[in-house]
Amino acid sequence: MQHPPFQKGNKHAERLKTKELRQEAYGAYCAWIAKGKVARSFVFIKDGEAGLSCVADTIEEYMEKYPDEFDPVLKQIAHAKGYAYWEQVVDDSAIGTNKDASTASLNLLMRNKFRWDLREPSYYDNHAPKEFDNTLEIVKPSHTQHLKNHKESHATRLD
Repeated sequence: MQHPPFQKGNKHAERLKTKELRQEAYGAYCAWIAKGKVARSFVFIKDGEAGLSCVADTIEEYMEKYPDEFDPVLKQIAHAKGYAYWEQVVDDSAIGTNKDASTASLNLLMRNKFRWDLREPSYYDNHAPKEFDNTLEIVKPSHTQHLKNHKESHATRLD
């Protein structure tokens, strides 16, 4: 049987036709991400049937198509748990709990997976209370001020 040409909105390729199946797949998707895995490697297969299978892109499409069915907070929680997993692996390596960890591999993984090499502004960069900043300046002068004071003290000694 020949299928008609693709038309936007057709249901021929829709894999998971029921809300229950989509929810089961979404739960598996979130569990996958929470393990610290990347979404691109997610595959959902129901009872070994190829007709009831999908990948991460399919779940993301369903999230847009059926927004009332998917709680985005669950996915955010999964991402946080996945990040926490790898953070713990790095921490264990750093403090010596996991002596077999490859720091080079962890460095590469964290840079690629979580973009640790990109300097993205932190929430705290712009949200520290002004009083806190002022206190820091009083307790610990800025690096620029420290260098200036250091330079002045050496100049005085040379005279």
